[in-house]
Amino acid sequence: MASTREKILVTALRRFNEEGLNAVGMREIAETLNLSPGNVTYHFPKKEDLVRALAEQLSERNDATLDILVNEGTLAELLASIEKGLDNNYEYRFLAAARTQILTEYATCSEGYAAVETRRRNQMGQALTRLRDRGELRKNLSDAELSALRDVIILLVRSVSPDRIVREFSGTRGLSSRSYVWTIAQVLSLAATEKGRSRIEDWKTPPQHRSSGSAEQGSRLARQRRQEVSDKR
Repeated sequence: MASTREKILVTALRRFNEEGLNAVGMREIAETLNLSPGNVTYHFPKKEDLVRALAEQLSERNDATLDILVNEGTLAELLASIEKGLDNNYEYRFLAAARTQILTEYATCSEGYAAVETRRRNQMGQALTRLRDRGELRKNLSDAELSALRDVIILLVRSVSPDRIVREFSGTRGLSSRSYVWTIAQVLSLAATEKGRSRIEDWKTPPQHRSSGSAEQGSRLARQRRQEVSDKR
């Protein structure tokens, strides 16, 4: 049975994703769970504490998918871990939608974000170095070129959640995580050996774009969410 703390986190994540960070306060979360506001603030004294806990959940999930690649794994497994990370990021998409606000208003979240970014750069850099040593990336790639490849991949990954959010609220056809990873696979193939390219052959096939519904349905959902937020104000 889920604890009160876990229920608060699940409810907060759902409502932040659906309505936006600013539209949902601690009182609204308490009402959804039929709890007193004091019961919520007992576990999370401030909204910042709640947001930080959700950000830490996401970080832990993504750590689990990337840590193994530092010491083992192929190019195909790297792409699979990126796909899983993109799925995780979308599950916590309010963090991307409100990133600037969170980083400027919540000091502890800003500190945590910086630490996570450093860790991600190190994890990706080590994974790519190992793949070069294994012969899946070209041996003649310099450390500077490998660092540039790392930065391009991280930049592409970071841009996915905002793009998905824009598509969702504009009613544009949605893309699956695989669709975005396909682009990363094209970038990696430029630096890959024949062995490496054979590993990711399946990932280089243009994916079918998956939509959660038609553009019309997406637009209707976006209008509904905007109306819900407007009504709360």
